Amino acid sequence: MYGGCACPALEESAACDPVNCVMGPWSDWSACNSDGTDKSSFRTRSVVQPALYGGTACGPTREEVPCGAVNCVVGNWTSWSSCDSSCGKKTRRREVIQRALYGGSACESLEDIATCDPVNCVVGDWDDTWSVCDPSSGLRNLTSPVLQVPLYGGIGCPETIQTKACDPVDCTVNEWDDWGSCNSNTGNKTRSRTVKQIDLYGGCKCPTLVEQAPCDPVPCTLGLFSDWTKCTDADATQSRNRSIIQSPLYGGTACEALTETVPCPPVDCALDAWGPWTGYDSVTGVRTRTRAILQPAVRGGLACDVTTESETVPPVNCQVGNWSDYGPCNDVAGVKVRSRGIVVAPLYRGLPCPELFQNATCDPVDCVVSDWSVWGSCDSSAGKKTRHRDILQNDKYNGASCPETTDSAPCDRVDCVMNDFGPWTDCDPTSGIKTRTRTVNVAPLYGGSACPNATEIGFCDPVDCKLSEWSSFGACNNASGLKTRTRTVTTSPLYGGMACLPLTDTATCDPVSCQVSAWGPWSACNATTLTWTHSRNITVAPLYGGSACPSLTETASCTLVTPVNCTVSDWSAWTKCATRTGTRSRTRKVVTPASNGGAACPPLTEKGSCTGLTCTMGPWSDWTTGCDDYGLQTRTRAILDDPYTCNDWCPDTLEYRECDYSDATGDYTPPDDSTTVLLDGQVIAVEARAF
Repeated sequence: MYGGCACPALEESAACDPVNCVMGPWSDWSACNSDGTDKSSFRTRSVVQPALYGGTACGPTREEVPCGAVNCVVGNWTSWSSCDSSCGKKTRRREVIQRALYGGSACESLEDIATCDPVNCVVGDWDDTWSVCDPSSGLRNLTSPVLQVPLYGGIGCPETIQTKACDPVDCTVNEWDDWGSCNSNTGNKTRSRTVKQIDLYGGCKCPTLVEQAPCDPVPCTLGLFSDWTKCTDADATQSRNRSIIQSPLYGGTACEALTETVPCPPVDCALDAWGPWTGYDSVTGVRTRTRAILQPAVRGGLACDVTTESETVPPVNCQVGNWSDYGPCNDVAGVKVRSRGIVVAPLYRGLPCPELFQNATCDPVDCVVSDWSVWGSCDSSAGKKTRHRDILQNDKYNGASCPETTDSAPCDRVDCVMNDFGPWTDCDPTSGIKTRTRTVNVAPLYGGSACPNATEIGFCDPVDCKLSEWSSFGACNNASGLKTRTRTVTTSPLYGGMACLPLTDTATCDPVSCQVSAWGPWSACNATTLTWTHSRNITVAPLYGGSACPSLTETASCTLVTPVNCTVSDWSAWTKCATRTGTRSRTRKVVTPASNGGAACPPLTEKGSCTGLTCTMGPWSDWTTGCDDYGLQTRTRAILDDPYTCNDWCPDTLEYRECDYSDATGDYTPPDDSTTVLLDGQVIAVEARAF
């Protein structure tokens, strides 16, 4: 359809394979009467399979021989052998069933040779895919298989290989490996990557596979300081040490000091606890106590305080007990009283006792009321509600008076409550607006908030333009050097959505660089200009800014030299002949090619006639010892020189002769090239012949 290739033949016919005639075995010969009334003896056979489709025809079904003579009898021909590809011949053979006796007819040829039918070349369809690219040549092939090679002079095969250049393959590499260890000598670290796909057929070369970078600086790392050394009274300083865990590398921060020294701290004087007081001196009224120095002050530490102190007998002040609780209030005076007792009386000019009784105004008792009752129902006419409480304790001693026991307040306002909005309506394509509505769930009361709008208007979501994928770029325009691709609108923009981008895109065609053929041969040296030239042709013209063609003609200086004539080798031996009337050939090679205008080479191939050529035969071998099942002996000879590709036209290399049977000795050697037969006690000589 639509200009496609027509269908090949749907039916095919071919000649049936030939079926040769198959004959049954011969019957025994009929007996000859001793009185001579029968003039001949006969035998018969039947046809088992008649010949079909041009097969070998059947032989006779009856044979007669004169009585007294036994003719040679041979079997059926064997099937044809496979064709000999070198000479295009096939053979078939048959065997002797009954040798000729008593003057009967001799055996006919036991071997038959025929020319093979020509077989034409048969090729299949082209392969579906091109072969893998050959990395050495940069080419790939498309082949059609040879289903049957031509044989025996058949028509040769057409071209079975198409070749084209491979597409360039760029080099691709794997991701970088991790950075390796830093080189302490160079201060650099290295990483590498491997080639995933080598560049082929003119593709982009591989980028660098090894990369170096400065190592990251490693700062010095130090351990913790040891404990400070102990200070003695003689030491002025104390120190502590630390070790290096990681030395700095590649410009890292240097190590700080490993030893730290500080002055030993001052030691303050340390005193023991005070000893017990001595008894009071009866004259002075003084007593003393002492304490020992445990650690004297060192290196500027605080000096020792006094180690002895004394005191005069202290006065004994009056001490009183705690206040008692206040007694009950006097309702008339509105006061209450509390008291305390003397614990230690004052001595030695001690302080006198303070007051032992104290009056206080009674604490005021505030009025106590119960909690408010719950609010009563709202009075819809007045818009108010009331609540009550009871007096639990009247006020006393100037306590707070009782508050109001009845309260009223405006009713709580009831705000409007709306149900949730329903779903949005479909967008109006003209206005780009959509709406949704809701209903009142609770109406407003007592000054509550009024109900909001029951309908809400919204803008439709913008729908952006959507485009299909770009088509492939079309063919290049030779005039403009541009190629074009297109796309279509799959969704139009709506409601302020993004407008469609351009539907057509152009790009500069890939440059096609000029390609030229290989240089042709150099011309002969020009005797006038002493130059020779050679040229080449443009195979691909440049397009779309591709590289221009290089020079198509090249000239070089030359020097006129003596011409050198071509010389050739002797002729090779003749090839073998395929037929007696065909041709044979021989070849020779160029020893020195012609140059500088010398004589050209003569023909390197010569053909000759195969007519009149003869074979060179070796001597006959001795006759075989003993006799085979048919009473025959054989001898052979070799073909020393055969000018033909088959041995069909050389003399026979195999001969048969009948054996000699002797009832006298059992051993008898006939003369060469003869056969003897013992018949009725007489020796009969028969000339030897080939079958």
